[in-house]
Amino acid sequence: MKKRTTAAVAVVAALVTALGTTAVAQSQRFPDVPADHYAFEAIEWAAEVGVTAGYADGTFKPERPLVKRHAVLFMEAYYNEILGAEESEDFTRGDMMVILKAINDGTLRGADSDTGAESPSGEADSQRFPDVPADHYAFEAIEWAAEVGVTAGYADGTFKPERPLVKRHAVLFMEAYYNEILGAEESEDFTRGDMMVILKAINDGTLRGADSASRDLGAVCPSPLVVQTDWLPQSEHGALYHLVGDAYTVDAANHRVRGSMVLDGTYLGVELEVRSGGPAIGFASVPSHMHADDSIHLGHAYTHLQMRHWVDAPLISVVAPLEKSPAMIMWDPQTYPDVGSIADLGRQGITVNVFPGAVHARVFVAQGILSRGQLEHSYNGFPGRFVSAGGEIAQEGWATSDAYSFEHVHQQWGRPIAFQLLHDAGFEIYAQSIAVRPDDLETLRPCLEKVVPVIQQAVVSFAASPERANAIIVDAVGQFGGSRLFTTYSPELAAFSARAQRQYGVVGNGPDSIVGNFDADRLQRALNGLLLTDLASYSPADLRAEDLFTNEFIDESVGF
Repeated sequence: MKKRTTAAVAVVAALVTALGTTAVAQSQRFPDVPADHYAFEAIEWAAEVGVTAGYADGTFKPERPLVKRHAVLFMEAYYNEILGAEESEDFTRGDMMVILKAINDGTLRGADSDTGAESPSGEADSQRFPDVPADHYAFEAIEWAAEVGVTAGYADGTFKPERPLVKRHAVLFMEAYYNEILGAEESEDFTRGDMMVILKAINDGTLRGADSASRDLGAVCPSPLVVQTDWLPQSEHGALYHLVGDAYTVDAANHRVRGSMVLDGTYLGVELEVRSGGPAIGFASVPSHMHADDSIHLGHAYTHLQMRHWVDAPLISVVAPLEKSPAMIMWDPQTYPDVGSIADLGRQGITVNVFPGAVHARVFVAQGILSRGQLEHSYNGFPGRFVSAGGEIAQEGWATSDAYSFEHVHQQWGRPIAFQLLHDAGFEIYAQSIAVRPDDLETLRPCLEKVVPVIQQAVVSFAASPERANAIIVDAVGQFGGSRLFTTYSPELAAFSARAQRQYGVVGNGPDSIVGNFDADRLQRALNGLLLTDLASYSPADLRAEDLFTNEFIDESVGF
């Protein structure tokens, strides 16, 4: 995971340098604010956009202590004149805490500034708020603000750092700083010039970490960035939902979740819309659906579906959030204690119930792992057939959900199952990789160069702290009306899935130290297996594994 700075306020300490990269004003508006003043560009900007007009004598008086009522007026002016709204996703609760700590620490005036203000130092002993992990850009600022009494968070124990900061709360926080920290109506440690630096930093989005610019997608990606998934929200989609900010909305009618795109507390400059698949799109395949709807930018791809649709609806995968497919074949360990693999099921001729037309079953038959005669094609995603057989048959399913559900949810079974992942039996496809239409590859290239490393990091971050994303997933399925769409999703199942993904190797590095990249040899093995089946008739004779993916956007420094 990316390392945080030794103090969150170092983010704002770099603002003067960052502001210096913008175009210099044509002339000096205020005679007491020379061009080499630390707040020169911020004051010029504030005057230009109507936040301030200075004093009647034509001066600005940047070193004058800012009295509380003026701080409030400036903050209100920013909302009224610039945002034109009561809140904005570009200015969050986390941003405000970074600002207040910067004021307190005196780091608004350049690297050599030292106001003598004191602030708690060192690492926090523990994480005070469960939704503010230690690598959050505002972690130290939020911990400090809670410690000194500026904020206590919400009644449920969270802070909600990505929640847009409404104007009245911005005013209350500013007043709390004067009342709780300064204990006065003004202080020489917080000047009018400082306030202008703050307002321009809010406007420019430079409050969220030294590396935020490299991850700012606003200039290169469409907004919303639309991702089509293969099914309803589930923890296996955790990396995507990790990128959805707290102030998300759920479109229950269209089965979509939309919010600010964030990574570990950093706003990335665009909206993200995650669309559900499966029953939400009439069980259409993602390749076909993407080629029928050009509002979708990225979508889930499976190797066998890429091959199946290569002629009519091709997709090129750019990053693989899952290292292994969670699909498996399971059996009752009490009935078959000597079965340890799918190959054992084949050798013993045990009936294996699969989806009609299951591709993995066709591959296993072609490879001699299973026989055609032992297959039953009546699996429909429900437990009834397996349970009614009393463990006499094996059945396909998903290790990251069914291993929990058969033991804890399906009361008519209520005991552990045994299983082997299809991947570990030799069906080495990539599942739920993120793919793009080939015709869009060049158009989206500048976006992909930035967003693919973001997705890689989200895989690592979700595995470390899945709670927030899982809560979004559970909420979305609930709002969709889970049972009407053939599924429900509990917090317990989501938590199990996140743990199981790591335990079973569903998420993790490949054969190297990189997460999200593709192994060409593995993909060619998978393709060779698929070519043994009737799917070969859909594949061009010259189709190669390298046609189905690219690693050109992968950040090789990101991994577990």
